[in-house]
Amino acid sequence: MRVTEIREVAVHDTADPEVIVAEQVVVAGQVTIPGLLVLRVRDGRLVRVRDYLDGYGVAAAGRGGGG
Repeated sequence: MRVTEIREVAVHDTADPEVIVAEQVVVAGQVTIPGLLVLRVRDGRLVRVRDYLDGYGVAAAGRGGGG
């Protein structure tokens, strides 16, 4: 399955100025999977990226469902 789009849903403020938390929706054909992206930026560079996807959505996509 090929990802065709990533939609930004919301960006959340954090207590740590280096950390960005963004909600996103990954679209692959007819399947949409919600996720959360946590980025740490230091001196203008990404130093850590964590990408969390909805496990049930991923499983449904694997079965041909709509996440």
